[in-house]
Amino acid sequence: MRRRSPLKLLFYLNVLIVAFLVIYKAYLNFFLSDFNAEHTEQLAQLEEQVEGKDAFSFAVVGNANNSVGIFERKIIPMLNESDVDFMVSAGNAVSGGGEDKYRALYGSLSQLEIPIF
Repeated sequence: MRRRSPLKLLFYLNVLIVAFLVIYKAYLNFFLSDFNAEHTEQLAQLEEQVEGKDAFSFAVVGNANNSVGIFERKIIPMLNESDVDFMVSAGNAVSGGGEDKYRALYGSLSQLEIPIF
């Protein structure tokens, strides 16, 4: 009887882990935004912002993946306080192609008060 107890515990632990993963995936799908139309919304915001202006300014940011903390603490507030109209990412802000990396990047970039491309 004692031999079954550790196996039973291991089984229930595995069931708990699988249930957690399913619930987490459902949370991601239903409660966090989808990134498919993000650039379209950013472009519409930019067009509205620069309409009627003769000139505009922008910032180019690259390689934020090596120093996300510095990017969030120093660069984002500096961009929000500046008079730039939008920011362009050089495209290397994510260290891998996983969805979780893009969600983390989106969380950082959502602190910006300007459109992002």
